[in-house]
Amino acid sequence: MMGALFNRYGLTIFDCANKFVAFSSSILSPEPIRVTANEWGSLFLLTSDGTFWQLKEKDLQTKMTVFYKKNHYDLAVKVLETALSICFLRLMMMFSLTLCVCL
Repeated sequence: MMGALFNRYGLTIFDCANKFVAFSSSILSPEPIRVTANEWGSLFLLTSDGTFWQLKEKDLQTKMTVFYKKNHYDLAVKVLETALSICFLRLMMMFSLTLCVCL
């Protein structure tokens, strides 16, 4: 796009369950973000001029490594507990559905 003025927009993603900033960055774009979608472990961003970004969530092992390198042990424990509780709930839901189907 010739002659377009690029503005700097701040993007901050919060982990509300564990109460920390998961991602923070500036994005240069001629237009602000118009559409966001969260699917398949990624965040998709689209501006009105067609600029497209995909932000992928890091796997649990990578998150733990980053937390340990930065000496954020308490945060690592909280994130791990949250991930384990989500896995447990999913297993319970699957088990409940299996029981319902078998009965």
